[in-house]
Amino acid sequence: MIKQYITAYLIILSSLSLYAKTEDDNIVTTEINIDIPSGYKINQQSLSALDKSVKNEAGEFSVVASADDDKLKIMINKKYLKPRLDASLWPDMLKILDSAAAWNSATVVLEKK
Repeated sequence: MIKQYITAYLIILSSLSLYAKTEDDNIVTTEINIDIPSGYKINQQSLSALDKSVKNEAGEFSVVASADDDKLKIMINKKYLKPRLDASLWPDMLKILDSAAAWNSATVVLEKK
């Protein structure tokens, strides 16, 4: 069973495309496209769990994930509203950073069709 997971993981990594752009100094957008291996589909619960949104006075972190028959698409936006923050806004910044860090451990479950 572990071998199946490793094989699926390697297939997915070989079909990964990543694109990041900076619209200005305060916004970073990352687009991730992953080909879904033939014979598999994305588990809907794990797909929904990828979506995330945190917005406050310091900035914003959002993730929108979608899937069709053969591709998983993930759009990640990080926006910092101010180049310098007052100390009073530091807890808001931590909410954004903690949310982004927690999202890095998100997983997607593939199921056989």
